[in-house]
Amino acid sequence: MFNIFEDEDFIQFKADADISHLQPLAERAKQFLLQYRAGEKESLLRIVRELFTNAQEHGNPEPAALKIMLSLEYLGNQRFRIIAEKEGPGFDDVQTGIKAAGEENQHRGLESVRAFADEIHFSEKGRRVTVYARLQAEKEFYINTVSDKKGGTRDDIRPSGNICLENARKFRKELLDLFYAGQRYYRFDFRAVQDIDAVGLRIMLTFSHLICEKYSDALLEIVNANRDIVNLIQMTGMNRNYRIKETA
Repeated sequence: MFNIFEDEDFIQFKADADISHLQPLAERAKQFLLQYRAGEKESLLRIVRELFTNAQEHGNPEPAALKIMLSLEYLGNQRFRIIAEKEGPGFDDVQTGIKAAGEENQHRGLESVRAFADEIHFSEKGRRVTVYARLQAEKEFYINTVSDKKGGTRDDIRPSGNICLENARKFRKELLDLFYAGQRYYRFDFRAVQDIDAVGLRIMLTFSHLICEKYSDALLEIVNANRDIVNLIQMTGMNRNYRIKETA
């Protein structure tokens, strides 16, 4: 048995205590989280996996003999409540920290839940575990240093949305931090950028002047840019400092 009930900001799974249900449950939970633009989903998905695995393994006389209920609820401000409830024996020993022989791996799973959770509570004689966890919001600018084909490194900058007045201050700070770090090779990936306003253009132009004045061998690229952005870059003369590649 594997049933899903879903309502606004809430999803609930009810399944046999069979480990084969873990993967589809985790995949559906991941899809549920996508609507909240959660950038760091893995911590909460780790909690979901560990709670299901622990409930499936602990106290069940045989696989799928008992039922597990697991739910996720969005509480606002990137905070979630996760409840795991199982039939059969409870988890009093987990709550008190008493380890039975051969159960180290199971307790290790609960310890990892504690590491990612804001709060964790046991009820119903240990048969129910309620976890509160907060996810980080999606980053506005992903920056990653990678090796290039010539043995050097470059900084890849990937905005998660448009570059405009609202995020200009943070964008400027990110670029200045990169400038002071001494990198000479930068690639801006604009696959998620539909528009860049005058403030964003001015920041990128100033950044290119700083880099090119400091390093004669500097290289700046813009990849995956749409036609409108390419036109803006060419109109402002930024293509003198940036090598441009449009979206394929």
